[in-house]
Amino acid sequence: MSLNGNTNHERRAEPRLDSGVEPSRTGALGPPHDTLIHVHIVAPTLLGWGLKRLVRSAGSPFLVTASSPTLSQAMPLLELDPPDVILLDLDDGYGPEHVADLHTRLRAKVLVLTCTSDGKLLDRIVQAGARGILRKQEAPPQLLDAVETVGRGARFTSGLPAQRLPMTLAGEQASRADQGKLATLTRRERESVEALVSNASAPVKVIADGLGISEHTLRNHLCTVYSKLGVRSRLELHAFAADLLDGAKSGTC
Repeated sequence: MSLNGNTNHERRAEPRLDSGVEPSRTGALGPPHDTLIHVHIVAPTLLGWGLKRLVRSAGSPFLVTASSPTLSQAMPLLELDPPDVILLDLDDGYGPEHVADLHTRLRAKVLVLTCTSDGKLLDRIVQAGARGILRKQEAPPQLLDAVETVGRGARFTSGLPAQRLPMTLAGEQASRADQGKLATLTRRERESVEALVSNASAPVKVIADGLGISEHTLRNHLCTVYSKLGVRSRLELHAFAADLLDGAKSGTC
């Protein structure tokens, strides 16, 4: 694997049968998905290089599928071959809106690395859909533990005070109460919420047109929805409802 100076991101080479390189999980010869955790690192080049070497040093069950210096450069690869975990350096100019976009567009499991101790920002990052937050001050084994935890579908909470986990995303402990709030919505209000969650970046007018109602009517629905669910913005609404609506459709909640 080599660094491509023209594209500024690195991808693994296509493996040969005799190469000894792990095949892609999408290939016919690839290992079962649950045997490897595929990781895409989004971090400045030097930091990304160090993180890549650290994750690779652990061997199985990790496989670094790509390393990109910026999120804009990573997106084509992420859409083409979604990894199990996106390891994102939050301190490189990213915020809750970027995490929410990854969560909405790719249903991605995002593990955030950061130096910040801003509790309100951490709350918003978790509300936006991050599966875990790890401080850069932590020891390397903690990073590997976080990647494996998130990659296996759980939330990584070690090292974060309990108050940093908003109840809207605290899993089973809050799901019944939150489902109860969703149950108070009318059919049209619920349809509005589902449309907003499915099209998080779309303007209100576009969503209203898709529902066959006026923008004014949709905004009235949202005012009522915000009040019933106890949220204050589309970002908080998405964080509150996305997992719950998916669970309700699949019958897992």
